[in-house]
Amino acid sequence: MVGEPGLREVPDRRVDREELRSRAGLREGPLYDYLMGEGRAAGRLFFKGGRVRAGSGERDLSGEDSRILEGMEARVREAGYAFASKADLAALAGGEKRLASYLHILGERGSVVRISSDGYMDAERFRELVETTKRHLASAGSVSVGEFKDLFGFSRKYAVPILEHLDREGYTKREGDVRKAGPKMA
Repeated sequence: MVGEPGLREVPDRRVDREELRSRAGLREGPLYDYLMGEGRAAGRLFFKGGRVRAGSGERDLSGEDSRILEGMEARVREAGYAFASKADLAALAGGEKRLASYLHILGERGSVVRISSDGYMDAERFRELVETTKRHLASAGSVSVGEFKDLFGFSRKYAVPILEHLDREGYTKREGDVRKAGPKMA
């Protein structure tokens, strides 16, 4: 993250494979495939989700960055089912500008789930929430906001954004005032 204090300059700009091929002036074919394979084998290119970036998949973080990330992960875990707010995490990160970079790293690690524009939940806690919701839906057939609040012991402030996230991701589907199992719950 170039220009951000505390975050070391790590190659993190990913581009689409085809965009890279076009920029390099290469045609699709054996030479391009060979160069991509050699770059990967040598640890000079990292591929993920159809995109490529320079460097390995590992990040070279400073001690300060590692401590900040650990603190953010701890804060998200401490929040439990009631997700950590963006403001809480921004305070730990040293401001909104740096927060996006840290959240990107935590997302890549798979340790946090973005629930809403203002909330992040521990990934393990989220998996538990999905499994508990799945069991409830299997036995009751549906869940209301009130039942969902009682199931996890949090307020409507947290229940509604989490249910909306579950809807968006296909775990649940809203039908009137209740949620039923979505395609991912089958």
